[in-house]
Amino acid sequence: MHPIRFFPPRVVFAALLLGAALLGFADDQTSGGPPGQTPNAAAPPDERFEELARWCDSRSMTLEAAVTRRRVFPSADYELVLPKRPVQSFLSLPEDATKQQTEWFDRLRRIQTSSGNELLEQAQSLARAGKGYRAVRTVLRAACADPDNDQIRALFGETLRDGRWLNQGQIERLQQGQVDHPDYGWVAKEDIPRYESGEILYRGRWLSAEEVSRQKKPVAWQIQTDHFKVTASISLSEAVRIGRLLEDFHDFWFFSFPESSMTEKEAAGFVLGKGLPQRKRHQVKVFRNRGEYLTAATRLDPTAVVSSGGYLPAVRSIYIYPSEDPNDTPLETMLFHEATHQLFAESPIASRALSRQRLTAGVRGNYWVLESIAVYLETFQSLPDRCRAGGTRSLRFVRAKERLHEPEGLLPLQKFVSLGKEEFQSSGRLPALYTESAGLGHFLFHADGGRFAPVFRELLTRVYSLRDTPEDLAQLTGLSFENLDAAFRGYLDKTPFSQE
Repeated sequence: MHPIRFFPPRVVFAALLLGAALLGFADDQTSGGPPGQTPNAAAPPDERFEELARWCDSRSMTLEAAVTRRRVFPSADYELVLPKRPVQSFLSLPEDATKQQTEWFDRLRRIQTSSGNELLEQAQSLARAGKGYRAVRTVLRAACADPDNDQIRALFGETLRDGRWLNQGQIERLQQGQVDHPDYGWVAKEDIPRYESGEILYRGRWLSAEEVSRQKKPVAWQIQTDHFKVTASISLSEAVRIGRLLEDFHDFWFFSFPESSMTEKEAAGFVLGKGLPQRKRHQVKVFRNRGEYLTAATRLDPTAVVSSGGYLPAVRSIYIYPSEDPNDTPLETMLFHEATHQLFAESPIASRALSRQRLTAGVRGNYWVLESIAVYLETFQSLPDRCRAGGTRSLRFVRAKERLHEPEGLLPLQKFVSLGKEEFQSSGRLPALYTESAGLGHFLFHADGGRFAPVFRELLTRVYSLRDTPEDLAQLTGLSFENLDAAFRGYLDKTPFSQE
């Protein structure tokens, strides 16, 4: 769901370079050594881009260096990061580009093309060998290295039209005379003035703002995105914004956790051009206030009276509302937390396991895994160039660190991992269990340069496929629970967590 705008090439060039600087690419650290000359074709793609960026640095081409470094796959010590595929293509320079800019761009295009093709070939080789998940991760690197490679973009179902990479649904809507307005979503171009004057098209009728206010029931918008159906009684612009955020979140989740989002065969098929697996849209209901939320939620779950939103497995839907209390969890944080529960619970591995055993994940232990990943991904941020989650600025992570020094602050891990859903949720120490889950997930993803990240991914797969045991954490890490406790506590103690 991207707004559709068209710009002349000269403006595109200036906007791209300026946008790169504003996004902070020019502040990226560069490696030492003499300025680069002709990039070494035998070097890994990221090194080739960095070498060209240093060439730009040596000539005070600050913005060009920033754009070049944008082709390096991003990484961070304390975050999971996924670059966004740019919508606007960048295939040529304007006629008034300088000689030096032309030389830079020619080099950039050569490196992009060679790197993208090499990574795509590697991904396809992995896919043909049945290593679908590794192949997907390699394709993501290929898309970052050469975002204007039509073969790579075709894998994601995207085609270049009028200088923009669009999926088939967007192309069809454009052909129908619609545009993706930032506030109103996909609407007929000729209807935009009516929306701007306060009118709305609701159930086939144009209503004035006064007529909307006289409705006995609040207007419930239905926003359909590629992967979600959002029913919302809030404002249209806010409902559209939530739909966009959910799409970015789904893209981040889908490609960051391919072991959960698709089978290895599907992953290999995607890389080999067979398309992405099709799933039913996920249901999200956003209520205008707490009263409306409780009326709907308690009909399905009487315990919802003490909740402030949640994922309801019985109806496979998120129920949520914007709170007016500044002390409550922000809507976006709640949305991403519950969307994590929803996406994993409705994933192929969880659906197959549920149909076989009629159990839910975490019932027999390891319930912390479900909350750990949800607390981690509730920190999700959608930035103009990338999506990220984790980091060190989160109250949950801060509290995990603080509990190190509180009496009975953290449970020993052997006891902690044994807790099933009922024991976890009914505990009188529930806030402490949530923060310990947050800290443990962060530890597994990022300690020792991500040493245990594959362990956490495997735990997620086992828990949601109902194949886990409380001993899995120790067995998969190869450490005793005693040593895990020491490593976990040491990590919390030294990591510079801070509250936002």
